[in-house]
Amino acid sequence: MVLRGSGSYLPELSPRRHSPLTRVNEVRRKRASRAVGNDPGPEQAPRTRLLAAGKTLFARLGYEQTSTAVITRQANTSESQLMRYFDGKRGLLAAIFDENWQALNQQVENSVRTSSDAVTAIEGVLGTVIAAFDRDPDLASLFLFEGRRIHAGERDLVLSRGYAEFAELLQDLVRKAQKEEVIASGLDVRAVSSALIGAAEGMMRDRLIAQRSGRQPPFSHQHVRRVFAALLQATREPKSADANRSKPQPSMRRTRRRRNT
Repeated sequence: MVLRGSGSYLPELSPRRHSPLTRVNEVRRKRASRAVGNDPGPEQAPRTRLLAAGKTLFARLGYEQTSTAVITRQANTSESQLMRYFDGKRGLLAAIFDENWQALNQQVENSVRTSSDAVTAIEGVLGTVIAAFDRDPDLASLFLFEGRRIHAGERDLVLSRGYAEFAELLQDLVRKAQKEEVIASGLDVRAVSSALIGAAEGMMRDRLIAQRSGRQPPFSHQHVRRVFAALLQATREPKSADANRSKPQPSMRRTRRRRNT
């Protein structure tokens, strides 16, 4: 999914050549470069190599700390090719988001098609995203730390087209659940969708932060699913409460009869 504008928690580089932060960041660059070893080789098109290198480097180092020179060197191509295909680093990041959101949205839609009702479909959306993030930790880092934040030198927050489609799909499911009289009709569709996305993102982000810091995640995926299900439960139509108010109370009648006799 994206996620809520939390910028990169990696430290800013110091301009001094021999500072400790510079050396730490250089180690990170080397590790990220080695991690791209499974990416497409030189026989693939430059665009494919740029997408693969950019995804890994942005996820491991952060967008701001990844230079175009590092990207093109890792992709075994030139900065002119980066400009040709993506019009620069910002365009590369946008393309990475769009292509990965497209693939994730397809998985989400497949999950929705096999669901028996809207609430089951919404829970399936969360399960699909969790599974995708488990398979691809770099994707999780990108979506959760770089997906929705204002970058240096920019004023506006631009959401990826894929994320907008994901949010719209979830809103459609909330509307369907309201028609099925499961989610309360008095709740705003966009507010419910935003609450569900925000809660899921926050829990998954906290898990990822712990993992990247070398610590055990504070809670399991099962806990994430249970909390998500509890939030859905809280949005349900209060039918049971209305039914209880409309039922006669026999204990009161019995008391009155005893008083009359």
